[in-house]
Amino acid sequence: MLEEVVRDYAAYLKLDVTNGFQNIQEVIDNMLTRLEELDSVLQIIDTVDQVVLTLQNNVERLEQQVNKAEKDFGMSNDNTIKSLLKPFIKKSNENTNVLNVIDHPRKITFESIMDNFEEDHS
Repeated sequence: MLEEVVRDYAAYLKLDVTNGFQNIQEVIDNMLTRLEELDSVLQIIDTVDQVVLTLQNNVERLEQQVNKAEKDFGMSNDNTIKSLLKPFIKKSNENTNVLNVIDHPRKITFESIMDNFEEDHS
C-alpha cells in the first residue's frame, strides 16, 4: 500500500516539460515572425521618408527659381492680367535695364527618387 501511495504522489509530481517547451518555442517563433514584419515595415517607412525629403528638396529648388523669376520680371502675386502683362507693357528704356539686371537662367537639377527603390524582381 505504501508503494502504491508513493507511485500516486510521484505521478502528481511528474511534469510534462516537453509540452511546455513546445508552447514556448511556438511563442518565440511567432515573436520572431512579427519582428521580421516590423523590420520590413520600418525599412519601407525609411524609404518613404527619403523619397519625401528628396521631393521636398526638389520643390524648394523649383520654388526658389520661380521666386527669382517673378522678382526678375517684376511679377506680383495679385494674379491680375495687368500684373501678368506688366513686363511686356514697360517702356523700352526700362526693358533694357531689366535685361541687364536679370541673370541668365540656370538649369535646375533635381535629385532622382528612384535611387531609393531596389530593383528586386526575382
